[in-house]
Amino acid sequence: MRRREFLYLSAAVPAAALAAWPRRLKAVEPQLLPGWRTFEIVTSVEVAAPSGHTQLWLPLPASVSSEYQRLLSTNWDAKGASH
Repeated sequence: MRRREFLYLSAAVPAAALAAWPRRLKAVEPQLLPGWRTFEIVTSVEVAAPSGHTQLWLPLPASVSSEYQRLLSTNWDAKGASH
């Protein structure tokens, strides 16, 4: 195999896999089995003395469902922020 073909294929294969990824996520509907519990986690943060440009990092739940746990939705509201 020639080097250029190898580089082209090694870049094209992951790109094609990523292109199909959102369609697979949309096709999966969250289904709650009997006995599953749901929880709502709310995190509130107030910056004590904001000055100038302030950044905040908050962890979010995993976006990929597994057999052990499923994410139903993630929402956030940041007043005065640019998302």
